[in-house]
Amino acid sequence: MLIWRLVSDATRHFLAHDGTALAGYIAFAMLLALFPFCIVAVMAASLVVGTDASLGAITRLVELLPPEFISTIEPVLLEVVGVNRGSVLTLSAAVALWSSSNGVEAFRTAFDRAYEVDDPRPWWLNRLQSLGLVVLGAITFILISLAIVVAPLGLSLAREYLQIETPGIVTLGRYVFGILIFLGFLYVMHRLLPSDRVTPVWPGILATTLLFFIGATGFSLYLAYAPGFAVTYGTLAGVVVSMLFFYLSGAVIIFGAEVNASLIRLGRGTRRRKRGRRKPG
Repeated sequence: MLIWRLVSDATRHFLAHDGTALAGYIAFAMLLALFPFCIVAVMAASLVVGTDASLGAITRLVELLPPEFISTIEPVLLEVVGVNRGSVLTLSAAVALWSSSNGVEAFRTAFDRAYEVDDPRPWWLNRLQSLGLVVLGAITFILISLAIVVAPLGLSLAREYLQIETPGIVTLGRYVFGILIFLGFLYVMHRLLPSDRVTPVWPGILATTLLFFIGATGFSLYLAYAPGFAVTYGTLAGVVVSMLFFYLSGAVIIFGAEVNASLIRLGRGTRRRKRGRRKPG
């Protein structure tokens, strides 16, 4: 079956390209970049929707993640982004942008390894591109904030003052909008980060999204049935859980790139076989 060949080829190359090691590196980079990125995103979102709404967006968004991850990350995250930095705000933004771009560079390395291409571009151009993707990520956060936090407020005001009842499909539409924005951001990553233009990219993006939700659910079930986890790691349990979650997230994103690369290889193989069959005639 084609699906089995695709999954088998993608898995084999994922292991051959040290996907597990790269996922570990990405997990470390993501953990370092998480708080600085949220600082940048919340500062940008505050200019559009206000500080309270942007902080509320973080609360709503992390509710979609495994509970054990939330219990570790959310209190610190809200504390970090809620601090009034005053005169050091500009410096904080600069440090946050640079730290967040390191996480983007980690994904660039993983994508190039998956597609087996070398990067001929100068390092400063790659860094500028990574900084641009960080800004785009902040814009994505603003759009999701508008969909998840600000839209309900507007609907509530419409019901209270205009006596307009909004259908349930509107609520579903808000979350569909947020998912589409997230898929769009993944699309931009798959288009810009690889050193060579890759086609197709949507199969890998959809595979990443599907595996992410499956992995997040399975991860929560694993932690629920592993009560000795905190006993084993003690006070470091929260950090270990966070790193594991980032590791799984990085792995499924890399695997999505491997799915695209496998489709390209299988397509080339099919074309070669067709040409080979035509030659004897």
